[in-house]
Amino acid sequence: MWKEAEAKDKPDRPFFDGLEDSMMLRVLCRSSECWTNDWLWMAAYFSGGVWTSLFMATGPRVHLKVDRSAVPKSGLKVGDKKVSSTKSSESKKNK
Repeated sequence: MWKEAEAKDKPDRPFFDGLEDSMMLRVLCRSSECWTNDWLWMAAYFSGGVWTSLFMATGPRVHLKVDRSAVPKSGLKVGDKKVSSTKSSESKKNK
């Protein structure tokens, strides 16, 4: 379809007209003739996607070593404030 329009030097449709057309135009085709050009790449694409996702779910895991020496052993709790911010707020109250 687009090759025929290109061969006739038909100008491209403006962006928003094409967007509206892609949302509104529906052509129902139950014949296998409509899919002869697309079934091969679609089958390969979706099959490859499934096999890739299965491999990623069961594939090898990467173990990273993280330097935890900067984190205090007690850890941080919800509501903990930075030491510098609590000191500065207390000094403002005392003055």
